[in-house]
Amino acid sequence: MPEIPISPAWGCLKEAYAQFAEFPKQRGGFREFELSEAARQMGIEVGGQLHTAKTDARLACELMRKMAEEEDLPLEQRSCYDEQRYSEAKDPTDKTGQVGDSTNSGKRSSLAGRRFEVVNLENPRRKDTHGWRAYEWALSQPNRIFTGEDFRAAGHGFNHLHWDLDRGNYKMLPD
Repeated sequence: MPEIPISPAWGCLKEAYAQFAEFPKQRGGFREFELSEAARQMGIEVGGQLHTAKTDARLACELMRKMAEEEDLPLEQRSCYDEQRYSEAKDPTDKTGQVGDSTNSGKRSSLAGRRFEVVNLENPRRKDTHGWRAYEWALSQPNRIFTGEDFRAAGHGFNHLHWDLDRGNYKMLPD
């Protein structure tokens, strides 16, 4: 395996990525992200089953490598930078003037403003649950593509979208 250049300042990958991405929290400091979300923000294909040693180790390795490659770049040139997300973090009100949604405790989700495609054409959820209904809705969309806003407007929580993204049932499309 090739050597991974690790900065001596990196003690915890989650904390190191928070400093690297500089995504502001409302109460100061920087927001920490789950490994899968940090990888997606950096353009790393998640693939595999999350929370298994092999997948998590690969993601951590790829995330560290990409962070090391971009460590000296200004924030605006880093793969994780998304001007809309950063401006929303500084002003967390959405277009309706309301903060967040009921499924993520008042925080604006990083899934808002994104497009998604159904990958798994068979609903993997337990029948007649909220997750199953959300997946059926996604399957019914034209070309099986939808936005985070459409998902919420249809009455589905982002927690269901996160669950299926983490398991590879949906994929986030490039902006």
